[in-house]
Amino acid sequence: MYFGPGVEASEVVELWEGQIWKESPIFGETSLLINNVLYQAGDFIIYIIYQERSSTLHLGQINGIVTKGNKDEKFLTVWLTERRNLVNISNVINHVKIWLKDLPEPLNYDYQIDEILYVHNNSIQHLKFFVDLYYDDFGTFRKSYHKLGGLYVQFGNMPLSIRQCLKNHFLIGFVPFGATFTEFIKPFIHDMKKLQNGIIMTNCHGEEVFISGGLGMCTADLPQGNDLTGIRRHNAYYGCCSCEVSQDDLTNLLFDIQANGRYCHLTDYQFQMIKQAPTKSSKETIAKQHGLCYHKNILDHLIRNRHIQTPQDPYHYLAGLVHRLFDETFKVMNNMGYVEFIKVWKTFEVPSIWNRLQNPITHRDSYWMNDSLRLTMIMPFILIRAINYKHYKDDFITRIKNDFCLSNKMQVPGIIINCWVKMAKACKAIFKSSYIIDESYNDYIALSEILEEISNMLLKVFGLSFSKLPNMHVLRHLPEIAVNFGTMVNVSVAFKEAMHGLYKKHVPHTNKKNISMDLSKRDNTLQTLRYLLDGGLDERYDNIVNNSFSNIGQDPHLCGLLNDWYIKTSNSKEENTGIFSIHPDFGNIRVYGLWKLSKIHKLGLSSTISENNLLFDLTKIYEDIYQNYGIIIQRHINYYDFIYFTVLHENYYSNITLRVGEVIDVEEEDNSNEQSYALIRAIILHQDDYGRINPFLLVDWFYRSGNVDSITGLPIYYLQESNDSLWSHLHL
Repeated sequence: MYFGPGVEASEVVELWEGQIWKESPIFGETSLLINNVLYQAGDFIIYIIYQERSSTLHLGQINGIVTKGNKDEKFLTVWLTERRNLVNISNVINHVKIWLKDLPEPLNYDYQIDEILYVHNNSIQHLKFFVDLYYDDFGTFRKSYHKLGGLYVQFGNMPLSIRQCLKNHFLIGFVPFGATFTEFIKPFIHDMKKLQNGIIMTNCHGEEVFISGGLGMCTADLPQGNDLTGIRRHNAYYGCCSCEVSQDDLTNLLFDIQANGRYCHLTDYQFQMIKQAPTKSSKETIAKQHGLCYHKNILDHLIRNRHIQTPQDPYHYLAGLVHRLFDETFKVMNNMGYVEFIKVWKTFEVPSIWNRLQNPITHRDSYWMNDSLRLTMIMPFILIRAINYKHYKDDFITRIKNDFCLSNKMQVPGIIINCWVKMAKACKAIFKSSYIIDESYNDYIALSEILEEISNMLLKVFGLSFSKLPNMHVLRHLPEIAVNFGTMVNVSVAFKEAMHGLYKKHVPHTNKKNISMDLSKRDNTLQTLRYLLDGGLDERYDNIVNNSFSNIGQDPHLCGLLNDWYIKTSNSKEENTGIFSIHPDFGNIRVYGLWKLSKIHKLGLSSTISENNLLFDLTKIYEDIYQNYGIIIQRHINYYDFIYFTVLHENYYSNITLRVGEVIDVEEEDNSNEQSYALIRAIILHQDDYGRINPFLLVDWFYRSGNVDSITGLPIYYLQESNDSLWSHLHL
């Protein structure tokens, strides 16, 4: 886990690289000694900025203390406007005494801002926890809706790769049918208040540490998200939890979301007005006027910014927007268009790990959100292959031709394709795993631009179908949310939604009388087993029993249970084990689907290494990588359909499966920012002179043609021929 100040990074991935962590005293660093003078968050300072031939003095307020590049090098982020400046501590001159005129005038204009600083004893380590609360209702049965409210927590101190593991989502409990969120969450609120005040604990080394933390983020589905902020739901006239936009202005791109934003001091005052209103009708009038509930959410008993730290979920909003675009696209097609679309869709190449989708024209309402977003990625290419102007209805062709001032109706399909291209690019920009920031490029600015483009395009092409749609308005808030939390992936509930599936699968194995209790008991049992098998101690037993639990944990099947929550059994027979890897971080390599000789010959390959079959490529790899300069004696090779392996990253493992026929991306050795692409033709095993079984990929490389597709704006690639030896077909 990470415990430290916010990090100013050029490639933003983690929560501690977002504004919330940097600026909150609950999670980040709050004070710093410069030349034996203590500077704290909230202090006003004079600092110097050096330019090419001059230097200027500036006045600012310390907003946070962050690191950049070298973790030992400290920086201050200061502000007097919405724009933050990064200031090196060597450029700080001194404190200044400021009187903020919207506050009572202090003596000698000496003003100090009260900050919530959790300072205990400097002699012990202080660890601050970032708690992420997730709340969502889900149906436990397929045919009848029995609603349970699932409450989970995560620790934002974990890297993203670890937070995405389902085993690191911890269940608080299930809000049973008939109960309320407010009643159920009270014990959690009580414990969180203790954490905010700080407690002394003992770590695994027997050392005392001071633990504190707070509620860093609340994530939820669309209706529950508004509930957690005390805002009425999206069907209200003012139903946005981030700004006071009316239903009439939801798609008004000129609406100022900053000037009309929801700020805690304003909504606190509005809640106070509702509370003081003498009658129920007057309470309703005030609440309706501002789009508020009658009371604050119980989470406001904790230290948090209800509007910033309850981000709107991009996963649900974007999936809903994509679903609407599917509806409108198929609505303007004629029957001939349906036939041609399905014909191309059925034969379109997709990754083998994708679920087999039902007919998108007749059964798209049964799609999961992941299915809709995946289909979005390939939709422009299907439309290019399948649809022309004859496949759209005449009235739509006429309207688009006139609205876009097109010279002929053959250009109309390009407008629809352009909509899907922009939507696919918007999905990619939103769900990027890292955001790049440097002097020449900024992913946050690029995100704002692509979201503005897709908004304008949808409104111009489909008009009323997308007007007054909350999903369209939320697009304007996403860039700010990304800045606050580093990336949109950090706030997306895509992985958290999968938690429900784990419990729904267990429901048929219960007696269905007290489901919330049964599921909670099951989770407690799993967590207890996990604790004991990880080396945890149970004080009720002696060391012999405790050591027995640790030894049991070495069993590979139980390791699988704790890693994936369940033991997986493969339907394919494992063909080989003990496969060697030259890469130290690659292990647990297994292959499946041994090819028969007839299949090898059918594909123009051979099971024997020769000058015409991989001898040169294999020799070069053994010499360059394995440092094996001997003659290849063993000339037999085997071909397979699948290869499975585990990769050790910096602090976590990931399981990778590659299949024949899939396209992979390969990072170029000479330029880590560039990627190449290759098509897997076969997976090969060969035994070298030392008796080691080595895996290889037989691939055809993609190379750029130098041309760009006029519709999608993407580069056009050619595929290397099997007899083209310009690039080695064998890849390690």
